[in-house]
Amino acid sequence: MSRRTSLASFAGICLAAVTTTALVTSAHATTGVGTGLPQPRVDVAKADGEQFVGRYSIGEIDRRAKVTSGQLMIDYTDTEKPFLIGSLAIYGFDRDGRQQTSAAITYPFSFADDVLTGRVISQGTYRQIGSIRLPVPRSTEELSGTLGWRGGTYQVVFDRLPVSDLATALPQAKQIDAVPLRLKNRGLGARDSAFYGRWELVPSRDDVGKASSLYAPLVRAATAVSDDELVPDSGHLQLFEVESRFDPPAPGGMMTLHAPGSTRAEFLTDFRWEGPWRTAIVRGGSDGGPVVGRFTGRVSGDTLVGTLRNGDLSIELTFTRPKQR
Repeated sequence: MSRRTSLASFAGICLAAVTTTALVTSAHATTGVGTGLPQPRVDVAKADGEQFVGRYSIGEIDRRAKVTSGQLMIDYTDTEKPFLIGSLAIYGFDRDGRQQTSAAITYPFSFADDVLTGRVISQGTYRQIGSIRLPVPRSTEELSGTLGWRGGTYQVVFDRLPVSDLATALPQAKQIDAVPLRLKNRGLGARDSAFYGRWELVPSRDDVGKASSLYAPLVRAATAVSDDELVPDSGHLQLFEVESRFDPPAPGGMMTLHAPGSTRAEFLTDFRWEGPWRTAIVRGGSDGGPVVGRFTGRVSGDTLVGTLRNGDLSIELTFTRPKQR
């Protein structure tokens, strides 16, 4: 099922509730979106944000999201103090198998450690219904990252659409497996040593304590207790070579996550890779302990975005490598 959506009508659907004008698709446009939304507390500099500006269709997405096609547009507002905003349209199926069309706003955005992060909010209630994370693109033709949607977090690839064609038929999104059953290659990459070292955790921009100033630690702690889930505010991933008396050296890892009142250590072994994908087995107690979960991630430059699963726990994590001085 293909759909045709003009740029003007799409922007009108997604941003009508905030009195917006048409969204301009050129990364070098001098005008943009006018909205009734408040100025965000954190600005994304033009030099950073313009790497993402454009109009995109969903090219690939985790099949569990039940999304058949979709469109994302990102640009700066045409306001006194321009800020980055986006509009998102998603076509797919609800949990009962009925066809569904969803329109949302992506706002506000923040940019840190080469990752653009935004909240996906309802156009009617402004309630957060998802999130989006996009590492700096390595190609001008696509954006790769994760989409938080309907309570899940899914790998997604957005393909750039032509700027001049305002009525492009949206292609069907390719359905991909969230966790490839078995990646082709053992290790971390073509050279394991290229990945060794310390990777720092990037705290979630959705951290409810960040805007709470002096009381931030208390807010995080209360959220972690009330929701019964881990909200790490710092941590790191250490990757290294593990020697064995009987087998060739292989990469290993230790992931340390700090949350209010607790520290969690995860041991990673049995790394495999294929293209940007990386997977590892999560073991309890030590690198020789029982299998308790799995880590699946996607590498883009010096950024690793992935999901840690251990029993009922599922955490979206972003790690970056400190820049060499």
